[in-house]
Amino acid sequence: MDIQPSYTRQPTPAHNPWPVRAVLLVLWGALLAVVLMGGLLAYATTHYANRILPNVRIGAVDVGGLTAEAARAAVADHYGAASTTAYTLRAADRTWSYTAADLGLTVHADQAVDEALLAGRGSANPIGSLTSQALTYLNGVSIAPRLTYDQTRALSALESIAAEVNQAGASGGLSINGFEVIATPAQTARTLDVAASLARLDFALTNPQAGTDVPLVIVEQPASIQNLDEAASLARTALSDGVTLIADDGQGGALGPWTLSREQVAAALRLSLESVGEGAYRYAVDVDLSGATAFLETLAPGLLSSPVDGRFHFNETTRQLEPIVPAIGGRQLDIAATVAALEAAALSPDRTARAQFSYVQPRYHNTVDAAALGILERVAESTTTFTGSDANRRINIAVAVSKMDGVIIAPGEEFSFNTFLGDLTYEEGFVDAKVIFGERTQNGIGGGVCQVSTTIFRAAFNGGYIIIERHAHPYRVGYYEQNGFPPGLDAAIFTPERDFRFQNDTPHHLLIEASIYPATDTLQFRFYSTNTGRTVEIEQPRVANITSIGEVKYEANSSVPLGQTLQTEFPVEGADVNVRRVVRAADGSIIREDNIFTHFLPWGAVYEVNPADPRLAQTP
Repeated sequence: MDIQPSYTRQPTPAHNPWPVRAVLLVLWGALLAVVLMGGLLAYATTHYANRILPNVRIGAVDVGGLTAEAARAAVADHYGAASTTAYTLRAADRTWSYTAADLGLTVHADQAVDEALLAGRGSANPIGSLTSQALTYLNGVSIAPRLTYDQTRALSALESIAAEVNQAGASGGLSINGFEVIATPAQTARTLDVAASLARLDFALTNPQAGTDVPLVIVEQPASIQNLDEAASLARTALSDGVTLIADDGQGGALGPWTLSREQVAAALRLSLESVGEGAYRYAVDVDLSGATAFLETLAPGLLSSPVDGRFHFNETTRQLEPIVPAIGGRQLDIAATVAALEAAALSPDRTARAQFSYVQPRYHNTVDAAALGILERVAESTTTFTGSDANRRINIAVAVSKMDGVIIAPGEEFSFNTFLGDLTYEEGFVDAKVIFGERTQNGIGGGVCQVSTTIFRAAFNGGYIIIERHAHPYRVGYYEQNGFPPGLDAAIFTPERDFRFQNDTPHHLLIEASIYPATDTLQFRFYSTNTGRTVEIEQPRVANITSIGEVKYEANSSVPLGQTLQTEFPVEGADVNVRRVVRAADGSIIREDNIFTHFLPWGAVYEVNPADPRLAQTP
């Protein structure tokens, strides 16, 4: 038989008791808290009734738990030294010492202690008061010590310092007494900036961490003349002596010297004040020697040298120009630059200035390019014979040729025989030989030069160039008609009255070359330029109005032995000769058509004989 277990069933309560219990526990807790807080409040109120609550500080002093009297004593003890703290004031390399009290700083402990006593006691509600006290204890309260600062005392101290520091400035300056320079130094103005210094002092007194060393603010006005000593030294240099000008002749030779006196330099010395801003000045020291311009203008012509063009031969193989006479640069006195050099020397211990020049390069320098000038080929030439000439005539021909050889004539430029020939003097190498003067052939310097002018005239005539000036000899000269050359194409010169001139009327430069060939007694001129395609037609001379030769004349010459004669003139007929020339352009049009006219006088023979010769009586 199975026996079933039995269970006893408990009755189910009518409700849950724990919510009620929880409420009761909270109420008991609150009651205990109130009792505790009340006890604490009663303790705090009783224990700290006349004391400062814990964890309250006045500045660096912990006054918690102290009575008001004890707190005042502690604060006074700690901060009492603040009024005796020494402050050092600095200005213009000087110092002044003051205590904080001297500068108007006072520490007040009473007010801070009163605030400390009230800390945590601001609420009339017991619970709020207890809470405030608890927070004061937990978090702490810091109260700044109370300071008073009488700024007028600090200001008075600064004004006293200013009376010692402030310094008035003085301008100073330069003066000249004769050759003596007097320099009066300038004095810097110095002022204490009281307002700015007071601001620094205020900060130091009210901020202990700022330190006790207080730099005051000084305003300095720089000396009004900044370069007095330098200017005085420069002026003394200028007045020390005169100034010397030197130059050279362009070939290394010395010229001068020329001197400006000490008195002239002193009269030209200039001192002037120039502002550099903010009330400051500096001296400008100058020497104005522009008055020397007039003197330099009189000096300039003697220092002038004109550029000299080089002379060249054309190498027909290389087609380049080869210098035969080097080019020389020219120069002229640069008066303004020379004045500036004199002025600089007047301010220098050296006292010497070198004349300044501006340099002019010659047109035809030593490396001039033939193609650039259009000198490409031979375009004209002429050859004459001087067979029968004596030694002196040959010398004159050679000297004259040397002055023409290698000359370049620019497009549109005029060639003047006399210009290139220069003076007919013995110093230039010319000698005496037979010349035609008036109506006589006689010895004179430069005889034979007309052989050269005639030859170059014919080259210019053959080349189609414009003949500007040409003069014929008064009678026909045999030298110019040798080898069958027709009359009427000679060119006589007599410097400076009679010249031979022609113009290069082409757009290209023209090179004139000349050569003497002693073996054949010939002289040749060659013209090199660019062939423009023009042609020259020269007709045979037209000879008219032929007149018979003149009568024979005899003239006395004691050096001729009796019975002998010395012929000085040779007979020749007179005539009028015309030579027509037509110059045509490449297209055949006529560029110019001209005529060379010559009127030759009849010329008779002239013989010199002994004064006793009876033939003298036959001369009309």
